Amino acid sequence: MPSARRNVKRDIHLMVDRDELLLDGTDEKFRQFIFDTIAFSARMNNVIENHAKIVELSPPQYLVLTSIMHLSATQDVNVKTIAGHLHISGSFVTTSVGALVRKGLVDKVVDKTDRRRVRLKETPAARKLISRLANVQNQVNNIMFESLTGKELDVLSRIVARLLPSAERAVMLQNHLVAEALAARGA
Repeated sequence: MPSARRNVKRDIHLMVDRDELLLDGTDEKFRQFIFDTIAFSARMNNVIENHAKIVELSPPQYLVLTSIMHLSATQDVNVKTIAGHLHISGSFVTTSVGALVRKGLVDKVVDKTDRRRVRLKETPAARKLISRLANVQNQVNNIMFESLTGKELDVLSRIVARLLPSAERAVMLQNHLVAEALAARGA
């Protein structure tokens, strides 16, 4: 005989206490959203790692190179452009660009009007390298996002873009709170 599911009041703190994020007075939907987002992010990271393996780059190098390729089609690209696009530090981009230059995949071009500025441009070797990935990338992304319509992708993209600045602020707050907690413990 199957056991009936019991409603057991659990003494678990809420992960969030904003009324807008509590549904039916609980944070269950929020918790599930967090866990699903973590799971999706892990799978997305795995996809990026495997794309990078195919073209024999590190994941950061792959992301920087593909960003340079896509953005340079419509604008001048520099370290700051890539850092903003990928939401990472300029020094991290500089390190990746250095490795890509050494591999012959990115050229640094000094700006003729302002010699302090350096533009980044992919080389023909980079275009050839990344083109090897196109078939795999298409197949994987088509399956990974098969449940989305174009309209849903647009909405989801805008929501994630809205979440990024508050996520940055939350990380800064958390870093501060962790430092305080460690200091209070004497660690």
